Amino acid sequence: MLIRDAAVSGAREGALAENTPADGERYALKLLEQRVPSLANFSTNSALDGGVLKIAISADLPQVGFIESISVPLVVGSAELERQF
Repeated sequence: MLIRDAAVSGAREGALAENTPADGERYALKLLEQRVPSLANFSTNSALDGGVLKIAISADLPQVGFIESISVPLVVGSAELERQF
């Protein structure tokens, strides 16, 4: 749930008229750094689909027992753009 919330919040931030999609990605990563243990590795990707900004977040969680790492399914948040690029 925290990853999805960060994706949606990042998309919303990046969709603001004064920001860019890259700003949204940075914002999402900042939220994750604050809320999720630092052992997890996150990566983001943004895409414009018409008038909608989509921020995708993928995560690799640390080793659990004999399993080396767990990959979380891709999580995507979206928000309507306040302006057009």
